Amino acid sequence: MKNLITLLPITLFFIATFTYIGCDKNTNDVVYHEFPYGAVHQVEDYMVQEYLMHPDNYHPLDWGRLELIEDTFRVHHTYRAMAVDSQMVTESMTFYLDSVGTVIKIW
Repeated sequence: MKNLITLLPITLFFIATFTYIGCDKNTNDVVYHEFPYGAVHQVEDYMVQEYLMHPDNYHPLDWGRLELIEDTFRVHHTYRAMAVDSQMVTESMTFYLDSVGTVIKIW
């Protein structure tokens, strides 16, 4: 009985993990939510490499649902980062990506 109680959470974790991975990522998709916290790596790369003045202080907080509208992907993202005046701020933005994962618009 003790072994069953120990194995149950581990089994549920693996079932949830493989279910989550299978939901968002199609083998042909370029843009998808990454496991475990739902990040879209193209947006993270854009934030760190091109958008933020202090990329070392970028902390993703939340990722919205990744939506495909015609040929454009859309995802809402909330993060904390250091502003120009060296204060930590929380921002929420919607990112639009083309079919190959390039950020084309931020709203």
